[in-house]
Amino acid sequence: GNGDAVKNPPLASNRAWTLGGKNGHWYENIFKLPANPSNTATLWLPPSSSSDPAAATDNPPRLFALCEGGPPFELHPTTLEPITSSNDKPTFPTNTLFGILPTSFFSAHFSLDHQTGEVYNHGYCVRPTPLLSPAINLMRYTSDGTLVQQCTTDLPYHTFIHDAAISNNCFAYFVSPYYVPDEAEMSYMLGFSAMGDNFKWSDDKGAYIHVHSRQDLKCKWKIKLPNVLSLYHLVDAYDEEIITEEGGSGGDTTTLSLKIRVVEHFVKDGETTGSTRLKLESQFANHYNLQDERVMAKLREYSFLLYEDGTSIMEHVQDVAPNEAALCEYPCTNLSYKPNTRRRFCWTNATSKQCTDWIDGVQKVDMECSVQSTKVKTFGEGTYAGPPVFVPCKEGGGEERSSSQSKEEEDNGYILSIVYKSETHTSDVVIMDAETLETLCILELKDHVPYQFHGDFISGYVPEYN
Repeated sequence: GNGDAVKNPPLASNRAWTLGGKNGHWYENIFKLPANPSNTATLWLPPSSSSDPAAATDNPPRLFALCEGGPPFELHPTTLEPITSSNDKPTFPTNTLFGILPTSFFSAHFSLDHQTGEVYNHGYCVRPTPLLSPAINLMRYTSDGTLVQQCTTDLPYHTFIHDAAISNNCFAYFVSPYYVPDEAEMSYMLGFSAMGDNFKWSDDKGAYIHVHSRQDLKCKWKIKLPNVLSLYHLVDAYDEEIITEEGGSGGDTTTLSLKIRVVEHFVKDGETTGSTRLKLESQFANHYNLQDERVMAKLREYSFLLYEDGTSIMEHVQDVAPNEAALCEYPCTNLSYKPNTRRRFCWTNATSKQCTDWIDGVQKVDMECSVQSTKVKTFGEGTYAGPPVFVPCKEGGGEERSSSQSKEEEDNGYILSIVYKSETHTSDVVIMDAETLETLCILELKDHVPYQFHGDFISGYVPEYN
């Protein structure tokens, strides 16, 4: 009956955190790699003649759903129905150089070069054998989704890398010791457990930052950090070249100054980084019924000097806007503003109270000098804001909103957030002035959008509904 289906829902396919098959037996999952659950982020690509002609009228842009595991999953941009190729194979990448396919997962968070339109991403390589070391694959795609370059490098242990950031010269990500032991690799390959069920934390494994060259995607610096850290999301990365004149015939040397800002999980007094991460992972299982106080995060900056010979120096680790920035998650920036310069502002999904089970607001943070940070904006009793999305006023810089602000300002745009209203179990789309967070428009939805769902904005496209 229907009651049995609720208690034991059918499992459609093997995922990173669930077993596949009708009943999840080992023989239904043996030698099956985790697939893409398509539930974390989205990627838009320009229209393509290879798109399903029935997808929508006038050849719309292409929409893909992302998550760790499997290739991006293409969706009908209006109905959200899945789109597959004629042989039921994934439709991404749209094309490949010499027919070479990606050799890894495709992470939930890609990096976009706003000058070229190129897409950079990374993915864990499944290697369930002691003969092959843990590895990550970096990929570079053209703006239309053609895979043109990839490079694989070793990881210190088996783990997912959720997010990364690109700067002018670098592609960087952090490696935290939330990992799958070597002996557990065969467990999920033989179908006895889901991959995600085998993750553990160990301070002894250490935490690292890997820095790759954007030119050839090779890893140039592997830096072990003095302390372990836990994080999911990065804000941005910025590098500057420091040219040193050498005497004699040695020639000049180039040193990179790299600064990376992240949203690092906040460890409370009496807790450890490991216990904080394990508590956070348990909270992901049910956002609405927490057994402990919700794990929050704070803005932090890591600064390094990177030398040509592969050595490095950590300059500092410090809080960003320590007296102004609230505990938060899901940062966004204006990526289209002067792409080669360092960001000053970010907008976060922030909490208005130090101790709370729910993130309820949005904050604009001045990451350079704090003078233009705002207070956390909330939306009334029983309401909970979702992750912010920055929308430039106009592609290429924007039009002035008022005579007081130049179109060249980094915060010249709008912030979108979906606000859940618990009393009516519905949601609003709230449009705010990015400079002041003044509410400009509220679009009331008939239904609700689940807590902390997040996505992005695409300009120039409005789907047609019957």
